[in-house]
Amino acid sequence: GCKGNHNRFASKEECDLSCSSLKTSETLTNDIKSACHLPMVRGNCDQQISRWYFNPADQYCHSFQYTGCHGNANSFESEQDCRQICEAKEKDICTFEKDTGTCDQYQIMWYYDPSHGECKNFYYGSCGGNANRFGTEQECQLRCLIKAGNSTCFQQVDQGYTCNDTKSVQDSTTKPVLKFFYDQQLKKCSSFLYHGCGGNDNRFDEENQCVDKCIADVAIRQQGRKENFLRL
Repeated sequence: GCKGNHNRFASKEECDLSCSSLKTSETLTNDIKSACHLPMVRGNCDQQISRWYFNPADQYCHSFQYTGCHGNANSFESEQDCRQICEAKEKDICTFEKDTGTCDQYQIMWYYDPSHGECKNFYYGSCGGNANRFGTEQECQLRCLIKAGNSTCFQQVDQGYTCNDTKSVQDSTTKPVLKFFYDQQLKKCSSFLYHGCGGNDNRFDEENQCVDKCIADVAIRQQGRKENFLRL
């Protein structure tokens, strides 16, 4: 009742309001991270606001629709914010469902369909959506069908150049040689004429070498993606 000092407040709220600025950066960081363990709350208003929350059970950030009021701090404006603050795992974008977005300026894009193990086109509305969206089929295949460092079969065919200083296929007595490459558009091995130097690794002496390397690899990778998708 008597004496004491000024570190005395009538309520916790008054104490928090007066002293919150004195918290250390470590304390503030811990306070923010504690939000990651709160349950996802949509609220009970009538708006539809795209937000992200952290799920401690699987350690991933997930999207949800926030209604605009009576939510909690486990609600982030972007997946990047959610992942960074909550130290979430980075999800394989190739497992995301097709998302056409929220606008109506439609354009053709590509997404990876894990249930069928292939890249497909779709109409994207030009805003919103998720990261399983690519400008070309090749970009989709390079990201979702090819293991890191093993993009041989999806490189564009390159005829190379004649082995001289000008790197030109003109004015040479060297005859081009028949080679084979994996054609990602036709999804088969096709022949082409190679000029002797340069080019890339998507080049095989025999058609069966191309088939063994690329057709089998593509099938195996697609099957693996299907199995991973079914286990989710």
